[in-house]
Amino acid sequence: MFTISNIAPQNGGGFTITWPSAQSVIYRAHWKNALTDSAWNELYRNRRTNELDRRRLAHWRLAPATLLPRIIP
Repeated sequence: MFTISNIAPQNGGGFTITWPSAQSVIYRAHWKNALTDSAWNELYRNRRTNELDRRRLAHWRLAPATLLPRIIP
């Protein structure tokens, strides 16, 4: 089962998502503000893990307090 390991706020705003990954696997990252939202918003699409430090994704436009993330391998 794929799980997100950690979501941490960053100094100055934004967050970093960390998850266990395999090298060269392509991942997509999405978010939504509430489970009842009809659609997921895309952060990144079709990024290989070696382009994302193998297991980390940093994003500076959203606050983790309102974030429901989804990472799709």
